Amino acid sequence: MAKILLGKLADVPPGRSKTFVSSGKKILVTNVNGAVTAFENFCPHMGGAMRYDGKRLVCGWHGAQFDPLTGEAKAGIAEGSNLKQMAVAVEGDALYLESDSIPKSPWATDF
Repeated sequence: MAKILLGKLADVPPGRSKTFVSSGKKILVTNVNGAVTAFENFCPHMGGAMRYDGKRLVCGWHGAQFDPLTGEAKAGIAEGSNLKQMAVAVEGDALYLESDSIPKSPWATDF
C-alpha cells in the first residue's frame, strides 16, 4: 500500500486539527488525546468544511456534529450519515495518508 506524506505530527497537536490537501482531496486530520484520525473534509449533507472544536467535528455550514474518532453523525441535519474516514499513519514525526483509503469519484470507472 502506497503512503503519501501529509505533514508533521507537530502540525496537529493534541486537541487540535488541520486540513491538508492531497490527491485533490481536503483531508481533516484530528488529534484526539493522541489518537490521530483523518476524514475527507466534506460534510455529507451539503459538502461544508468540517472543524474540530475539541469535542466533536462540526460542519461550518449547518452545524452537523460528528464523532472525531469514528466520523459517525451525532447530531444535526446529517444524522444517519458518516464522514468518509481515511487511513492515516504516524511514523516518527511524520503523518502519512494510506493511498488506498482515498475516496474515489463514483464516476471514476465510467470512461
